[in-house]
Amino acid sequence: MARLPKKIEECPIKEAVFEIRYFSECPVDAIFGILYAAIKDSFTEEPVSLPVLQLPEAIRERDPNLKYQAYHKITKGNMCLNIGPRVLAFANSDTYEGWTEWSEFFYTLLEKIKTVEVLNKIERMGLRYINLFDGNIFDKVKLEVKINDRILREESTNLRTEIIDDDFVKILQIGNSVNIAKNDMVNNGSVIDIDILHDINDTSDFLANYRDVIEKAHVKEKELFFSLLEESFLEELKPDYGE
Repeated sequence: MARLPKKIEECPIKEAVFEIRYFSECPVDAIFGILYAAIKDSFTEEPVSLPVLQLPEAIRERDPNLKYQAYHKITKGNMCLNIGPRVLAFANSDTYEGWTEWSEFFYTLLEKIKTVEVLNKIERMGLRYINLFDGNIFDKVKLEVKINDRILREESTNLRTEIIDDDFVKILQIGNSVNIAKNDMVNNGSVIDIDILHDINDTSDFLANYRDVIEKAHVKEKELFFSLLEESFLEELKPDYGE
């Protein structure tokens, strides 16, 4: 395995999300209250109801597109937890705090959530990083998109692929046509979006060893991200190897 930076000073991470999809035997309208009672001391803000709750309950239950939607959001600085009857999504938006601090945020919450036994069956976990860049990312990565030997470099291009890696699925989305807001201006930029998915077959085993699984997913995300970057571009981001 190639040496991976501990961090990069010119951090492109716009949002990081750790998600758990689950099934609960608790009544849907009781789940949030039970979870909030267990974790409320970890937050500085009151919970906020999300727009999906404005829809009638019958529609929320029937529409498969809403199955894993969060109903409430609780915030602590630039980190938050989104809670739904089938999903927990821990997010770090805007300024990325770094893996140590962000992971400790959701590890602490998961320990509290485990005590109330709401997560009767965990279906899947996902770890996602969305990275935004100025300019055309296809000039800076070890990836080419061709049609009849013609390399698509300046054209508006968005690519999505799924890579199987042991018992993980690595979903890579990369594109050079996203809008980036900065200093009250909107410029065209690029995105590298990596989502590491892992299906859970044994809920008890996952809850007993979730740190190991999540840390493994984080390494796989970092390996894929840094393997994409040209060396000259990586140097521009000022990597810190912690030596």
